[in-house]
Amino acid sequence: MIKELAKRILYPHAHSSEAFADYLRRRGVEVGEGCYFFDAQTINVDLQRPHMLRFGKYVKVTGYVHILCHDYSRSVVLQSGGGHFGEARETVIGDNVFIGTHSIVLMGTRIGADSIIGAGAVVSGTWPEGSVIAGNPARLVCTLDEFAEKRERRELAGAVEFATTFRERNGVWPSLEQMTNAFAWLYLPHTEETLHEHEELFRLNGVDPEVLKRAFLASKPRFNSYQEFLDYCAQGGHGN
Repeated sequence: MIKELAKRILYPHAHSSEAFADYLRRRGVEVGEGCYFFDAQTINVDLQRPHMLRFGKYVKVTGYVHILCHDYSRSVVLQSGGGHFGEARETVIGDNVFIGTHSIVLMGTRIGADSIIGAGAVVSGTWPEGSVIAGNPARLVCTLDEFAEKRERRELAGAVEFATTFRERNGVWPSLEQMTNAFAWLYLPHTEETLHEHEELFRLNGVDPEVLKRAFLASKPRFNSYQEFLDYCAQGGHGN
């Protein structure tokens, strides 16, 4: 409680994601519903030309990200006597985009919907929907579909590593709660009952809960129970 009060005093416009989104809207930036700003007080959004910046719906922006709407590098040309020229291009971030920590989005960048920007990327230009980009300068790493396939293949291995490492450190297998919600879809029944018993699974920052619920009910778990998953881990991740 005291910590939250201190944040409100120190960061009146950025003590929470909601406060930061409202502040941007008041300043003239278009911010779609469901956007989430992690560690908002560390995020730098260029407000010199707020009408030149648009966030779509369910955009996720992590800490220490810089989003620019101007480019004053022209000042070097001015000072050298090379003449005067202005600049202006709209910066657009599409629906359901994730921007990794310490990334820089330059003026005039257009990021298509359903895209991921890796940590530390320096992004410019126009990117199609479903792009996964990273690097300086940013380059296309893969499509969103390819990214999803890779992550799906690695999910079970990650869950096993999490559980077995927990056991090595603590002498017991993690409880269902200690396993965290990240892997719950692997072993919880994909039923309406689970939706009601584990509502926290469908309250994720910057994600439409209704989309999650539909996907959950339309899919099946990898294991019939949590105990079956732990038995799989005990066998070294083999046998299921």
